[in-house]
Amino acid sequence: YGNVPWPVMQAQWKLQAQCEANPQEWMLGGVAPQLQRVRARVANYINCQAADVALVENCTSAANAVLRSIHVPAGGTLLHLSTAYGVIKNCMAHTAQLAGASVEEVQVEFRGGPKGHPPCARGGGPLADAVAAALDRAQARGAPVALACFDHIASCPGVLMPVMELARVCQARGVPVMLD
Repeated sequence: YGNVPWPVMQAQWKLQAQCEANPQEWMLGGVAPQLQRVRARVANYINCQAADVALVENCTSAANAVLRSIHVPAGGTLLHLSTAYGVIKNCMAHTAQLAGASVEEVQVEFRGGPKGHPPCARGGGPLADAVAAALDRAQARGAPVALACFDHIASCPGVLMPVMELARVCQARGVPVMLD
């Protein structure tokens, strides 16, 4: 969602031209070393092993891979914010339906615009408190949360979300987090 930065687009065109110049060489060996270098750079950036990095074509593919790889127990819960991208909401709803689980949505409000107050919960309370309450309610009703998903940047109104704070709330309750 959004525009691709010009230097990224130019680099993409350069790679496409290399592929088109000799598709067989590209597919049979030219691209693999480049992908390995990219995985190593990403791994270094996020402080993990290159073997733990998977490159995918887009965020939808990544979300599907994560959601299909986790165990969602019958009666369990998946949690996301109201700001989640529509495809993420649909993927989570589909995963929950297949498992006999439910999806909990935590409402987000923006008071004061992108440069004003940070994103907050319905009524103006801290968003982390609303996430904690939703996790605790699910646990209290015997519906363990299999995964919480937070968008790092809400696309509308284009606000950086407090994902580290939300992840700490989940970590304290043993709930895995997927960042979109």
